[in-house]
Amino acid sequence: MPIVGGKEPKLLLPNATGLSWISADRTLFSTIRAGIHMKLVTSNVSRTEERDVYVPTDHAQGMVHRSARSPDGKWVLLSEMDSAWWKRCRLVPFDGSSAGHPVGPEGSCTWAQWSADGKWMYFTADARTSGFHVWRQSFPDGVPRQVTPSGASEEEGLAMMPDGKSFITSAGIRESSIWLHDEKTGDKQITSEGYSFLPALSPDGRKVYYLRRTTASHSYFSGELWVSDLASGSAERLFEGLVLTHFSISPDGKRIVFATRGHQGVQAA
Repeated sequence: MPIVGGKEPKLLLPNATGLSWISADRTLFSTIRAGIHMKLVTSNVSRTEERDVYVPTDHAQGMVHRSARSPDGKWVLLSEMDSAWWKRCRLVPFDGSSAGHPVGPEGSCTWAQWSADGKWMYFTADARTSGFHVWRQSFPDGVPRQVTPSGASEEEGLAMMPDGKSFITSAGIRESSIWLHDEKTGDKQITSEGYSFLPALSPDGRKVYYLRRTTASHSYFSGELWVSDLASGSAERLFEGLVLTHFSISPDGKRIVFATRGHQGVQAA
């Protein structure tokens, strides 16, 4: 539709996401191949000249979500994920001649962009030490360096300014608190710091167990196990350093069964 609006949107390309224009009649976008397997392709607007740029090797759950073509048109930066969560960003040749190689810091990378001169690659990535931040790396194989500081906030998403001197990103913090609603006493806040989720009351109703996200969490749905005493308000971390994806308290309140993700996938203990 026209950028000024005034008309109904018109379908351009079905089964397409993360689209960017790379010339007047050519686009770069992700498309679902089967199930949730999503590859990166390029085509003209009529889609009569579609060609693969990168196809994830995980044909079941590999997904390319976002991409950015280099200023000289020879390379593409992309962000991808699989069943384990976001992966490192990847640098691939635009002609599709190879699968390229990972770039940026070790960890989860969700956005990638180029500097205007093509000499720098920018990322928003979680290096699993202090959350998501902006990183940059000289093209093609420099050392990744963190740009935005740790501590004040997290940053995710990138848009490079045309002058090449600055970029736009979103900054903030993620918080999630647990509350208890009781018909006699009303609402009571149990947690006030960090991102807490998946609460479970103990069988005797005196304690509440929950997960709290940490820098070691590799997804939004994992964290360390904590327990809060409802009478005193005191909180204690259980199994320090162990990141769980799920847990359950036994009926007698004496045992906990939980799942944690290791090198061999999800494991129960």
